[in-house]
Amino acid sequence: MRSPNPGETLSELLIKAQNVETRWLTKRLLPLELEEIGRRALARDPEARYPSAGALGKALSDWLAGQGA
Repeated sequence: MRSPNPGETLSELLIKAQNVETRWLTKRLLPLELEEIGRRALARDPEARYPSAGALGKALSDWLAGQGA
């Protein structure tokens, strides 16, 4: 199998991955409010993340309720 990033070492790829935000966050493919939920859920600092899966679920449910879902 061929590497999608030929010539880069595993260390270089890991460093690059740490410095790149996920595509859906950077390309504005989601509504801003949902993007903010995603950013908080994926925050590097554990203290900045949702305190529980239930809290994340509530944030998503609240967002959906505001969307008429």
